[in-house]
Amino acid sequence: MAIALSGNLQLSGHLAFEAGGGAAPLFFVMSEEDPGLFVYDRTDFSLLRTVGSDDGVEGIMKALAVFQDGATGLLAIGTDTAPYLYVFSLPDFTLQPAPADDPGSTLTFLDFSPDGTLLAGSSESTPYVHRYETDTWDKVADPAVLPTGAGSGVHFSPNGTWLAVSHTTSPFVTIYQVSDWAKLTNPVALPAGNGVSCRFNPTSTQLAVGHFTSPFITIYSTSSWAKFTNPATLPTAYVQHISFDPTSTDAVVSTPGVSFPTRTVERYSAAANPWVFQTTPAANIDVSGNNSSYSQDGELVFTTGASGDYTRVFETATWDLTTGPTTGPGTGVGGFAEFIPV
Repeated sequence: MAIALSGNLQLSGHLAFEAGGGAAPLFFVMSEEDPGLFVYDRTDFSLLRTVGSDDGVEGIMKALAVFQDGATGLLAIGTDTAPYLYVFSLPDFTLQPAPADDPGSTLTFLDFSPDGTLLAGSSESTPYVHRYETDTWDKVADPAVLPTGAGSGVHFSPNGTWLAVSHTTSPFVTIYQVSDWAKLTNPVALPAGNGVSCRFNPTSTQLAVGHFTSPFITIYSTSSWAKFTNPATLPTAYVQHISFDPTSTDAVVSTPGVSFPTRTVERYSAAANPWVFQTTPAANIDVSGNNSSYSQDGELVFTTGASGDYTRVFETATWDLTTGPTTGPGTGVGGFAEFIPV
């Protein structure tokens, strides 16, 4: 079974999702220090190893994605220093040769296609979106129509049909047909400001875009690209990351909150139009919720912050805190991933 999972860095953190590997299931936490990636045993969150400059990764880590195919996979890391993109095989953590045509600027988000044949990334500088063939690491020719501003997020629809890019400058989100890389016509109702994040739900029936400027999140039906009615209770600030549970029933969004700490992990029922706000976890993130993500099985939500408890883990059955990593990065935590052997 192949699984593509990804996450993104907004401000001082990056979130990815899960994957599978080695003798033990793995859990990744990314930060802005060196080493920038902490690798844990997923069963008890004990620290197994780190990945950083000693492993050939230069610069501050900004983006992370994992592709899982049974007991093997790929780990992609984006940084702010040339060559900007680093790929390791899993579970042996062997660094792959760098692509001959590197992205040329900081990568802000990475995502593997559902079948693992492509890796897409958003970047701060033109062309703002990059795609690589994972068998050769050759770069795919740029789309005829590029995003109009700095990329902040990129995500393949789970059905493999579309690639969405959130970015600055109107229309704030650009959607491509993967079959021919043609740009779709812009939705009639655009996000209200610069795009910060984007995510398709697992059934590929919705695309959610986080952005600066109220209502801070815009949700589209992929059948018509019509905009959903805004939730009655809006996020408290711009949405830095979006994650759906595996059934597409619920979603969590991460925001800086109005005054820290305030509703930095926000829960919504996402099964229908409009989304409905749910009770926020009582033990919320200190200072800033950079990212939040459901676990692969939907039983946990991993969250990050800019200070205090850098990694928190909630059980979704009760939304109570449970034990997570106790040893790890001290600053700028922003990303998670799992690698679960199959």
